[in-house]
Amino acid sequence: LMTLEADKPYLKIRYVISNPAPKSDRYYQQDPYQYNFSWRAHTEFSIGKSPENDTFVIPGSKKLRSASFSFTKPEMFDDFQCLDRNYSGAYDNKEKTGVFYILPPSIKNVLLFYNSFPGGSYNLEIFKSRIKGLANCEPFNILPDESVTFDIYLTGISADNIETAKRKVEQLVGELK
Repeated sequence: LMTLEADKPYLKIRYVISNPAPKSDRYYQQDPYQYNFSWRAHTEFSIGKSPENDTFVIPGSKKLRSASFSFTKPEMFDDFQCLDRNYSGAYDNKEKTGVFYILPPSIKNVLLFYNSFPGGSYNLEIFKSRIKGLANCEPFNILPDESVTFDIYLTGISADNIETAKRKVEQLVGELK
């Protein structure tokens, strides 16, 4: 369910993930992995007319391989990040605009797919799944006849620089708590 309200600087996206199996001893599994549900949201950002010089804002525990998108130094990679704050996104210095996800505390993982060869682009995926070797990445655990509900917000931020954009996003995160 997506909601856009007047005078709100974000698009609210509500997810409901349900396990439709009936609550019954007959269907109950001792193995907890039987109730793991992976989820991901995939977005291709491109601020302005091109992704060129979009700078990634992924507050995490390790340094990004490339912090800004550039066609002048073509490369291709996937970069997994574990967030230490509840947002991620990109900011364009030329356009003075950023696009950000604001996430619930239960979602801490981001995959940056980067392809800056001619005609390339980048994707930011937020997710909960079991991916080998990824710290703190756990899928949703949903028992039979139960569901998980969470909200994600997508917002655009206008700011003179990336630090001001981050402050505005963090202020919005605080207001949404």
